[in-house]
Amino acid sequence: TGKQYQVNLTTTPLARRGALLGASIQLWARELTPIGLALGAWGWVVLARRYRRWGWGIAGSVLLTLAYTASYDIANDREAYHLPLFLLTALGIAMGVHDCVWRFGRRYQIAQAIVPACVLVLALALVPIRWNTVDRSSDTIPGDYARNAMVGVPSGAMVLAADWQLVSPLWYAQGVEGLRPDVAVVDLALWQNRPWYVEQFARAHADLTRPWQPALDAFLPELRAFERGELRDMSRIGAGYRALLGVMVRTADHPVYADTVAFAQLQQ
Repeated sequence: TGKQYQVNLTTTPLARRGALLGASIQLWARELTPIGLALGAWGWVVLARRYRRWGWGIAGSVLLTLAYTASYDIANDREAYHLPLFLLTALGIAMGVHDCVWRFGRRYQIAQAIVPACVLVLALALVPIRWNTVDRSSDTIPGDYARNAMVGVPSGAMVLAADWQLVSPLWYAQGVEGLRPDVAVVDLALWQNRPWYVEQFARAHADLTRPWQPALDAFLPELRAFERGELRDMSRIGAGYRALLGVMVRTADHPVYADTVAFAQLQQ
């Protein structure tokens, strides 16, 4: 599924990559704190001294993650790709604390209790400091958006959606919370890009998609060829998609709704 995002890795200007790298380092320091970064780096040194392959593996993973996040320029997605940095730093912190306890414990017996206690106090102290930043319990916008979109949509209707900010909370609301399972939501962005999504939707809504079968049979081979990078005539897949979209709307014996983005596509 990463095929459609290749352009976001290969077309980022060099100056922009520098800015993204700086943002990644700032996020890293903000999430782990300078003390955490120092302990993590020390833990990596300890690991590298004991197990050279671990050292090379960590260094390679950190550099690869930073290179990726400095190249991948999609604002709402970048934070998730920093998780390897956080996990590796947490591993380093554990090793750094262990090494401090071992080093000071050899000289001062009380250090075996004091050092872990200090780390625990530091971790607990960060909870009230960082709570307001990470707390999302009052952020009800995605759920409200999904529920409000379903208000007035009758049972058995089909909703054509191209707004990911609507589709993603709707998937959660329907699949997890059980909100309006009687409504079939079609994500048009995936519908025109991913054969697995079209096939999955057709299996889940067999009665709904049965009248579309001839158009589906014509569109899916083109879509599979596109995904494999073998499609030479892009006009064919465009024509197949428009024909299928027309069939989906014209043959429907149920109400059809569209969000504003999908409605613009239908007008075209």
